Amino acid sequence: MNENAPTEEEQDIPDACFQCNSPDYEPGYPVKLCKTCRKRFSRYPLKKNILLGAIGLGILFALSVYKFKDQFKAAITFEKGLDFADNREFISARAAFYQVLHLYPAHEKSKVHLLRAYYFNGELEQAIAILNELDKKPTYKMNPDLEEEVESVREMWLKDNKQHQEFSKGTGYFMDNRFREADSIFTKIVHENPTNWWASQFLSISLRQEKKYTEALAECNRRLSYNHEQPSALAEKAIVLLMLKKDKEALALAEQANKLSPLSSTTLFTLGVARYCNNDITGAKEALSQMDGLGTDSFHPADSLNRIITQHINLRNL
Repeated sequence: MNENAPTEEEQDIPDACFQCNSPDYEPGYPVKLCKTCRKRFSRYPLKKNILLGAIGLGILFALSVYKFKDQFKAAITFEKGLDFADNREFISARAAFYQVLHLYPAHEKSKVHLLRAYYFNGELEQAIAILNELDKKPTYKMNPDLEEEVESVREMWLKDNKQHQEFSKGTGYFMDNRFREADSIFTKIVHENPTNWWASQFLSISLRQEKKYTEALAECNRRLSYNHEQPSALAEKAIVLLMLKKDKEALALAEQANKLSPLSSTTLFTLGVARYCNNDITGAKEALSQMDGLGTDSFHPADSLNRIITQHINLRNL
C-alpha cells in the first residue's frame, strides 16, 4: 500500500463545493459552491479600475476594427484608381482618388494621381488648384516617381500657357467662321503640344465644319487615345458620326459621354441630337429639359437643340 496516498477523508468529494468540498452546495449554478463560500466570494466584486480597463480595451478594439475597415477600403480604392489610370480611364480614376482623399485628406499619392486625372479630363482649374496645394508643401519631391508625375503635368500646363496667343488667334478665326484659317492654327498648336485639349477640340470642330469628317474623326480618336473617358472628345466624335450617318454608333457614344459628365450642356446637346436622329423624340426632349439652368458654351447651346427638335432642322445643315 502506498503510504503517500491520500486518505479517504482527504480525497475530493466529487459532488461537493468547489472551494471547501462541503457536500451541502447550492444547486442550479454553473460552479458548485456552498452558501457560505458563495457569500464570501460575492463580497469581492471586480475592482472599478479593472472594470474601466476592460471597457477601455473594448472601445479601443472597436475603434481599431472601424479604422481597419476604412484603411482596407482606401487601399482597395487606391489600387482601383491606379488600374483606371493605367487603362487611361481618367474619369473613373478621378472618382477613385477623390474617394481615398475623402477618407484620408493628407494622402499625398492620391493627390498627385488626382492632379494627373484632372488634367487628362480637361479639368484644368481643378488640376491647377491641386498643383498649387502640392507646391505649398512639396514633400512629394522626396519620392522621385511622384515628383516626375507632378512635373510632367506642370510641363503640359506651361506649354498650354505659352500657346495662349496663337490659340486666341485661332478662336478669333473660328468665331468669324473662317474655319480653314482656324484649322491651320489649331493643327500647328496640336502638333507642337498634343495634350492641348482645347486646341484639339476646336480643331476637330473646324474640320467638321469644313466637312472633313475623316480628319475630324481622326483628331477625336487621337485625343481619346490619351483618355478613353474624355467626355468632350466622346461627344464630338458622336457628332462627327452623325454627320457620317452612323446614328446608332453615335447614340452609344453620346450615352457614354453623358453618363461620364451628366451635367454638361455639351454632352446633353449631343445626347439630344443623337436621340433625335434615332427617332427618339421623347428622349431628345428629355435631354433638352435637363439643360435648363445649365451654363451653355459656344458649341452646343440649348436653343440649337430646341430648333432641331421643334423645327425639324437637319443637324448636317447647321
